[in-house]
Amino acid sequence: MTPEALWYVLSWREQLNGRALDCNQEVGGFNSPLPRNNQTRGQMTHPFHQPVVATLMNQMLLLENMGRFEEAIKTTRAAFLLSENILFLNETASLMIMLGDRAGAVSLTRDQKHPCSVKIHAVAAALLAGQSKVTVGGLTFQITGRNWELEGEWLAGKPYEPEETELIASFMANGRDFIDVGANAGCHTMAIAKRFPQSTVFPVEPEPTMARTLAANAELNGLTNIDFRGVGKACTPLGEPASLQFRSSASSTRETKYGGFPVPGVSLRELLSEKTAVVKLDAEGAEVNIIRSCEKELADLGVVVVAEDLLGEGARGVCEDGALGKYLPEVDAGVLCSIPMHAGRNVAFRLKK
Repeated sequence: MTPEALWYVLSWREQLNGRALDCNQEVGGFNSPLPRNNQTRGQMTHPFHQPVVATLMNQMLLLENMGRFEEAIKTTRAAFLLSENILFLNETASLMIMLGDRAGAVSLTRDQKHPCSVKIHAVAAALLAGQSKVTVGGLTFQITGRNWELEGEWLAGKPYEPEETELIASFMANGRDFIDVGANAGCHTMAIAKRFPQSTVFPVEPEPTMARTLAANAELNGLTNIDFRGVGKACTPLGEPASLQFRSSASSTRETKYGGFPVPGVSLRELLSEKTAVVKLDAEGAEVNIIRSCEKELADLGVVVVAEDLLGEGARGVCEDGALGKYLPEVDAGVLCSIPMHAGRNVAFRLKK
């Protein structure tokens, strides 16, 4: 272990370990063995390394949750020095982009083959070259650096989650409405609004950077059939306010009990109407609670719900393992179809009256 890594281990473990253990329960088990893959360099051969790196990961997440990004990046660097695990390299590069060090992120991810490294490198390189937007699939999106999972796909010329967009569109009709909970920068919102110009799309996106980006993307694409009442708000069961994590990647932001920042809430019930055809739910683990809050309305209106059901290790604690899959049989929901995704599946279903 290098002296730099040891210093961070001892100082952060002493200051934050108790809170990091609480945070570990929230983020879903990062004290389990760390992932290894063919892009990971080095071996954690010292018996002290594994628990220390797990502790550093907890502390990194806690520091990010509190918006202490300069300190978080020191922790990720220390973890990478110990483990040479690609996970920490990618997190370090993501934090570099957020803190404005685009050249550093480009250098760090150069020649890396891991898919996330490739995306981060593309986004950092685009921003470093002065590129601020990209057009893909007939739609134009801003490049911000705060959304590299999606922006990396767009820069590679690929629409993000086109299968889910087609699934949603298959249940739509002109004049019927679409509610997009967890709209991010608006990839599904824009695609459906453009394809069904007589429909109204209601995006819900609480993360401030993405809320602004979504509005800018709608303007870039000249879309006027988007209702912004849910933008800048979290979808909560009763429309109550929520507290969100600070995260270097806006796509990973979700509710937290530890620090974070407050946002107003909006309930799904407030947005539903007789014109609603489809509700998409990507609420980072809150999907089932949101559905339960208005089961009767969803059933009576015959709304198709398209929601993520994250499973197994791929979920990485984002939500309870298979929570949606456990819920659907409880209410005897009519599953219409499902499509695979990297960490589980997207399920389309109707609740029975």
